[in-house]
Amino acid sequence: MCAFSSLAAQKSVGINTDSPKALLDISSKSIQTPENSAGILFPTVNHFTSDTPGADQNGMLVFLDNNNEGAGFEGLYFWDNNNESWQYIFQSKILDKNLFKTMVTSPGFPTIPSGAASTNIWYKTVFSTIEAPNANYTLSNGDLIIGKTGNYSLLFTGGITKGVGETGATSTEVGVFINNSTTPTLISKSPIPSADNANRSTSHTISSIITLTKGQRISIQTRRTSNSSTDVFPASIYTLTLSYLD
Repeated sequence: MCAFSSLAAQKSVGINTDSPKALLDISSKSIQTPENSAGILFPTVNHFTSDTPGADQNGMLVFLDNNNEGAGFEGLYFWDNNNESWQYIFQSKILDKNLFKTMVTSPGFPTIPSGAASTNIWYKTVFSTIEAPNANYTLSNGDLIIGKTGNYSLLFTGGITKGVGETGATSTEVGVFINNSTTPTLISKSPIPSADNANRSTSHTISSIITLTKGQRISIQTRRTSNSSTDVFPASIYTLTLSYLD
């Protein structure tokens, strides 16, 4: 059983010691042969709360256990209220990592049906995976939530194709949208060639320097701007990469 002592005058608490030397002083039962539970377990989370902590939580510690999936390195974080972000407590295991790159991927976009009714209709990509060293970047309803204000290098790549039988070219567009705007901030335009005898595809690339604010939502949407007698659908993985520049 652990030995607890409380020194009322100093308001100190000792665990396994009768003379605590700080507000909280925890000693191992045996320094030479410590038990396998001789340590402190901080609260463990798989992802950070969507409700931003406040000044009262400044310095609060948690352990992020994300099984190496999603945003953020596994380890201890503290809440930095001045910067309104979770700060990673540095470990040497991240030395070979790119600490400024966030990448999200998706199989693409919903199939755009043939016919005039689907012309000029934006179809949203739902990003399903994220790789980010900074755990303040998250996915929400398929959008990327920006974790830090600043300037970014943005790169998007993705392919679009259509079924056999369309005898004319089909114009397509891919846009980068911020905060669910109805107008894209960045856009790529490219036609899919005639697919009379075989499937045809086109690749879209968007590259730009852009200023983003913490909390903004970034989404990718696709549309065709001319009629097509065959369905239009993804030809490759959609990938969006942001590199923090400041």
